[in-house]
Amino acid sequence: MYRIFSLLLMLIFIPFSIFSQETEASENKSKDTKIEKTVKESREEKLLYGINSEILELLKILKEEKNPDFNSRLTEILKETKNRKISENIIDLFIDTEYFDADETVYKFIEEKEYTGRNVVVKSIKYLSKSGKEKYYSEFVNLLDSGDENFRTEAVIALSKSGSKEYTAKLMEQYENDESDKVRTEILLNIGELKDSSATDFLIDILEDDFADKTSRQFACYSLGLIGDEKAYPYLIKTYEDPDPYIRSYALDAVSKYKKDETEKILIQALKDDNWQIRKQAAVSASELKKNSFVPFLKYKAEFDPEKPVRTESIKALSAIASSESLEFLRNKASDKKASITLRKLSLIELINNDLKGSMHVIDSILEDEWEVKTPVLLETACSTMASKKSDSLAKYYERMLDHPSLTIKLAGMKGIKLNKCTSLKDKIMVFTEDGVSSSIKNYAKSVLEEL
Repeated sequence: MYRIFSLLLMLIFIPFSIFSQETEASENKSKDTKIEKTVKESREEKLLYGINSEILELLKILKEEKNPDFNSRLTEILKETKNRKISENIIDLFIDTEYFDADETVYKFIEEKEYTGRNVVVKSIKYLSKSGKEKYYSEFVNLLDSGDENFRTEAVIALSKSGSKEYTAKLMEQYENDESDKVRTEILLNIGELKDSSATDFLIDILEDDFADKTSRQFACYSLGLIGDEKAYPYLIKTYEDPDPYIRSYALDAVSKYKKDETEKILIQALKDDNWQIRKQAAVSASELKKNSFVPFLKYKAEFDPEKPVRTESIKALSAIASSESLEFLRNKASDKKASITLRKLSLIELINNDLKGSMHVIDSILEDEWEVKTPVLLETACSTMASKKSDSLAKYYERMLDHPSLTIKLAGMKGIKLNKCTSLKDKIMVFTEDGVSSSIKNYAKSVLEEL
């Protein structure tokens, strides 16, 4: 009888027990769902409640991503924090993401500069300068009287980039009166940004001064090139004959800014110069002028010049000129298995960045050749370059990258999907958020999904 009674009790309570277990499991699952936050929510919490070192680490990541999502929150943190490193990094992020709505908060660091860290004030000046808001220019002028040469230096740069010629005379006066070599050098380097010919004689005097140091003469050349006053041209030609290759390279750069037939001839001769710095500068200047007459010389330099910096700048110049001859050279070199790996990589990067549509057949061929290779140097170069490229035509390449065994190439695919917001690939990204995937991949995949 007792055994029958026990059996009846079991039959009565087992369903309740099963129901209880199912309920508990359901509740636990619900809790797990609530516990698992999005990357954005986790970051928000860290900014609100994290310790300073965690916030600094997150700011480093946000700067790498150039992520503006938390700028409003960071403005509030900037108002309250006493940690100078955090303040510096927040202002850096604002500059990188071109967020200039925090100008009044940032300005307070300058107003209270006696109590603020030097680096914070310097970054604040830079931030307000980049904001382009004229109401701060008078403060930059006031800072020229500061006892701190770093503040004066940053004020010089800010006024030079203001676009207002009314500050030319003030900067020349500062040069005459300032005892800091650092400040004086920055004036020579930056005053040309104002493109004011009233500074031409001042700069020529520096160029012609036998007692002026090398750096001052170099920067005087640079600013004269920016101003472009015809009066300075013969002095720059004369300086190009200086025995110092560094001064010569700056003079060559300045000369190349003048649109003259003679300039083209000078640059062609400079590409043959015995000094590699002159050849390098000639290649840089050729990329700016974009003349077809430079192409044969640049092709030779790209392949055979004994100095890597010259070869590198020659490849960039060929890409910038973008003639049928120059682009065909780059396509051939990217495909040429007998060419140096450096030449192939540089050519491939330029083609992806500047001739994607015209060179897609070359890129496809390289991808096929390298897909199964154990050390796919060119494949990784192609994938990382495409990952930073905004283009509607690359989604199929990003999708394929996700299937490659290399972690580097997988991440490149995700980066490209995130940048180009390839919503059609959401399901492919979801796979990387499942159990068994490494936490670094999983977290990045989640951040990509949040952007899609």
